[in-house]
Parts: sequence; structure tokens; C-alpha cells
Amino acid sequence: ITALRRQASTVVREATGDAAYNDVNYVFPTFIITALPIGLVGLWIAAIVTAATDSIAAILRMLELGIEPSLLVSSLELVLAQRLVRRLCDDCKEEFIPTPDELASSGLPIEEAASPYQQGTHPRCPTCRGLGYYGLVGVFEVFGMTDELRQILLDNPTPTALRLALIVGCGGLIEEVTALSCELGKKAAEFRGILKVARTQLQDAVPMTLGQELHAFATTLGEDLARLKSLAPELLTEVNLGGTAIGTGINADPGYQLLAVQRLAEISGQPLKPAADLIEATSDMGAFVLFSGMLKRTAVKLSKICNDLRLLSSGPRTGINEINLPPRQPGSSIMPGKVNPVIPEAVNQVAFEIIGNDLALTLAAEGGQLQLNVMEPLIAYKIFDSIRLLQRAMDMLREHCITGITANVEHCRRQVEHSIGLVTALNPYLGYETSTRIAKTALETGRGVLELVREENLLDEATLDDILRPENMIAPRLVPLKAKV
Repeated sequence: ITALRRQASTVVREATGDAAYNDVNYVFPTFIITALPIGLVGLWIAAIVTAATDSIAAILRMLELGIEPSLLVSSLELVLAQRLVRRLCDDCKEEFIPTPDELASSGLPIEEAASPYQQGTHPRCPTCRGLGYYGLVGVFEVFGMTDELRQILLDNPTPTALRLALIVGCGGLIEEVTALSCELGKKAAEFRGILKVARTQLQDAVPMTLGQELHAFATTLGEDLARLKSLAPELLTEVNLGGTAIGTGINADPGYQLLAVQRLAEISGQPLKPAADLIEATSDMGAFVLFSGMLKRTAVKLSKICNDLRLLSSGPRTGINEINLPPRQPGSSIMPGKVNPVIPEAVNQVAFEIIGNDLALTLAAEGGQLQLNVMEPLIAYKIFDSIRLLQRAMDMLREHCITGITANVEHCRRQVEHSIGLVTALNPYLGYETSTRIAKTALETGRGVLELVREENLLDEATLDDILRPENMIAPRLVPLKAKV
């Protein structure tokens, strides 16, 4: 499917020409039209598939809707994908040479950096009213059915093929988890000296550093990285190759299983081994349920991290505002200057999709009756879709968000100094009763905890300075057993 998708993209490029691409600034998908002949009567129908982004996605979408592969193979002739393209205004467009970064962000080849591209530039153009675009152009992607694609649709994945594909396919995912965890670790080191207020139940808690917070993000992803690395050899290397129909090995040579598995292990370079019970290995989808559950666990952690990033960057004037996320696009057409955390929001939605994939896969694993699970195509589709989504989401989050995070150091410091949670650090010195009284007074009057402690001369400055040293507030230490009251 990946190879065929590349072919379809090439067809579009050749059909429209480079000039059309140079004239295109923004592309959005509209709908897919599939042409189907009806039986032998010579009639044709056009079916519109709205939830598809290209011609190959339309075929996958029809399979997802429950259309049998045999019906598609026998009836589908071609897929026509239409996209509407905003056309640059002829009256104000001019040539320019984009930078390699601009080309990379647009998805165009960097080697074309010397090619002239065009953009609308005149802010007072009467034709387009300063928008830079005027009119629409249709871009069409025509993809005809081939024998190769028909064979792909007819070949349902076997458990052995699915297991081997997962072992090989999760390599890219492991690389992305590693890269994101490392990037979070770098940010943790960068922010290790920035003191801030921790929060529980969305209420002020005790001091911590911003570096500790981000280091926890890196650690939680590192735990999943270790588990993903161990799951593949633990769950997926035992295959049922040689079990034939239901695992009994009917019509197979007695020595076939061992020879076939050994040969497949040599070809693939993976430590495959024969299943101990071929009948169980043919019908049971438990390994895929567990692997999908691991993907869901990583997605849930990733979504929680993104929730925290959105909260920590909220504001900027009336929120927490401890960090700044790199702005990626204007957030509102009616509220000037508003910039939304669009990258974490997108990752949240990816996580929701992966959670849904896991539920569908779980039901498919449960729904296979007796000696063969006929739901394997859905299991294969959902688990690889989850891997693809998770891999791309982590790459996007790392490149377009994490690397550009900055800290509002002074704001964090002021919040610590005015936080009532600071009294927790003073509790071993003042005693619980006095600390409670100070906290209540600070809350009622709006004054700072330190201000009240100094006013009542409860602790001398040397002791306060020692207590408020960051290294003494963010880690265990021995404190005096007696409290001053």
C-alpha cells in the first residue's frame, strides 16, 4: 500500500506539472469519488467517500466500513481524488526563493531551494483584498486498480506475517520514543535550577523545580521505551507457521514447521521460534491485545504530558504561565494576538484515536470464534494505525513544541515567594499549629508567608535563607526536631 501510495502521488505531480505546484500555497482535501461497474449491465455508479485524504485512503476507508475485499477486487475500477487548491492572485503574486527551512516545513524537496516559487505579497491588492489568493483550482488524483493491488486486498494477513511485521515495524516507534524522551531530558537539564510551585488537585502544593517536572515526563516515557523493547521479543517471536488450517498441521510435511520457521528467521533476521501449541497460536490474539494495550498506555501518558504543557503555558496574563510553547499559528480570527497550544491539542486527539483503536482491536480479538479468528484484518489495521499515529505524533511534539519551550523564570520565582504552599517547608521549624495560623492569615490578608514570618520574628534571616535554598526545598533533608512556637 505504501508503494502504491507513492505511485499515486507521482501521478498527481506529473498530471498537474511543476508550474501548478509552484502556484499552489494551500491544499485541502474535499472528497473521493470511486467508480464501480454494476454487474454485467454496463452501468456505472460514483460513490463519494468523504473521510479519505487520498485515493489509497479511500480504498482503506471502504475496507474499514466493512466492504468485503473480494467485492472491491471484483468491482472497483478506479479511484478519483479531488482537491480544491487556493490559487495565488495573478495581480500581486511575485517570485521568491524559499529557504531550506521553509521548504522542509512545506514538505517540498530541499534540493529545489533554487527553484523560483511564487507568493502573494501586496497587502492592498484590490483584486484579492490583500489575501494573496483569488479563485480555486482543482487537482485530481486518478488511481486505477492493478493486479498488484487486487492481490494485496485478497491476501489476509496471517498471524505469523502480522507478528513479523510488528517486530520490524515498531523499530521506528522505538526511535521516536527515544528521541522524545531525550529531548525532554535536555529540557529538564536546562530548567533544573528554576524553582516553581507544584500543584495537587490544581491547588498550590510544595516547591519543586521546572527541571524536575520535565524530568518526570522523560522518565515516564523511558519506562514505556524499555517495555516496548522487551514486548516484541517476548510476545511476537513465537509463530504458528506450519499449523496450516487450524493448527493441526494437516497436509503439511512433519518437518515443515521447524524448517519453515528456521528459514524465516534467517531471512528476517529475527529470533522466531515455533509455537508450543499451534492450535492455540492460530486462534488466540492475546499477544496483539497486550501490544496494543502498551501502545494505548504510551498514548495516554503522552496525552497527560500534553495536558500538563497546556496548563503550564496557560495565560499568558491570567493563567499559570510558567512556560512558553513555541507559537505555530494564529489562534483566533476575532481575538488578535491569541495563540493556542495547537501541537499538544493535536497530540491529545491522536491519543484519543489510539484509545479507540485499542478498543476496536480488543473486541476483534474477543469476537473470533472457535479455531480461527476471522477478525485479523481489523486487528492488523488498527495496531499498525496506532503505531503510525503514535510515531508521527511524537515526532511532531518533539520537533514543533518541546525543543522550543522557554521558561518564565521571574514569574516562577514570584509565585514561589507568594505561595501559601511555602509554609510546608517551614512546618518542621515552626510547628504545625503555628504554620496553620500563618497560612490562614496569608490567605485571608493576601500577604506573603515569608512576610508574616519576618513580621512576627519567628525565624532569623540565616535560618530562612537556609530553608529557602532550592536544594533544601526539593529533596529530603534532616531538619530540627523541635519547633519554635
